[in-house]
Amino acid sequence: MRERTIIAAFCVAGFCAFDVPPFDLAAMSKAQANFRQGWTACAARTDYKTMADSIDCVLSADRALVTAIRLRDTHSFDAFIAKVKTLSGAIAAGTVTPTEAKNRFLALHNDFFDSLRGQYADYQSRMAQDYLRDGNRMMPPASDMGTMNPMGGM
Repeated sequence: MRERTIIAAFCVAGFCAFDVPPFDLAAMSKAQANFRQGWTACAARTDYKTMADSIDCVLSADRALVTAIRLRDTHSFDAFIAKVKTLSGAIAAGTVTPTEAKNRFLALHNDFFDSLRGQYADYQSRMAQDYLRDGNRMMPPASDMGTMNPMGGM
């Protein structure tokens, strides 16, 4: 609690950026493991009546991942879902072959995960720019021994 208070005081004083990451990176490893487990369970099932049912199973694993990592801007996920719904409609109408549907779905899925990587890379870039811009106001890291205060004393 004390650490958060100190960090908040530095932020209020203008010593840190107010940008937040696009998702909870600390939750990503566990979320990915659960996603892989869900994906594997979907692949192992044999009771699908249609390919759209299979896609819905994988989408439930995707939704669980997005929820677990607390994705802040869900625009990329919403766009992914909309494109998958369009694909499901094409599957139901019979305008795409099963192989083509699988390839399109995997491409959409890869695009979504690429967008997550892009969102995080953008966040890191903004944080680096903030650090460089505000670097002259950053206090040097303090250690227990030998740190000089701004007045020159120990």
